[in-house]
Amino acid sequence: MRKLWSLSLCLVALASGAFAQAPRQVPSTTVQPRMETAADILPAESARLVRSGDSAMARADVGTAVGHYVRAAQAAPNALLPRLLAGVALTSSQRLKLAADSFKEAHRLAESDLLTTFMLIGSLEAIGDQAAAQELYLQTARDPRFRAAGRPGFDASSSLAYLRQASAAFPGSPTIALLIGDAQQLMGAFPQAEAAYRQSLKLA
Repeated sequence: MRKLWSLSLCLVALASGAFAQAPRQVPSTTVQPRMETAADILPAESARLVRSGDSAMARADVGTAVGHYVRAAQAAPNALLPRLLAGVALTSSQRLKLAADSFKEAHRLAESDLLTTFMLIGSLEAIGDQAAAQELYLQTARDPRFRAAGRPGFDASSSLAYLRQASAAFPGSPTIALLIGDAQQLMGAFPQAEAAYRQSLKLA
């Protein structure tokens, strides 16, 4: 079986000792990220480059995948998806500073998306910027929009819905499958997360 090619940055963020302060329980509301919809997820050229990046990741050619994903982001300046994919590929290739830059831009485009926020937190932690990572984590943990209703943990349902739209638009993407697993982890849906990670490995 091929090695999973991406560091799960949201799990870095959740597990890091820098985030020892537990968030207080607050009411939850559904978060609607500011991002493109499934009906028009990416312009044609950006979508073509995303598919090329997915194919490269499936061949374990991470360097080529980075190039495709970065160009996909350049072809769709206001789109979230290619920046997330580029950040994952850059992390996998250990270009952590560039990965953090990609996740920062993703967060600027969709600051209310929980998974995007956690990918940035994990990326900041990975480059050693623990102060910025902790500050963003605590802001997120205290934000009532991100709290799960009736249970401990976070509500990543809108992130998950968006990624399922993306998966429908780009079937067979190992990178999107990995991100779906991360979103499930954030929600505490561990069997579903494991299934998504296994699907990512199968596609890769």
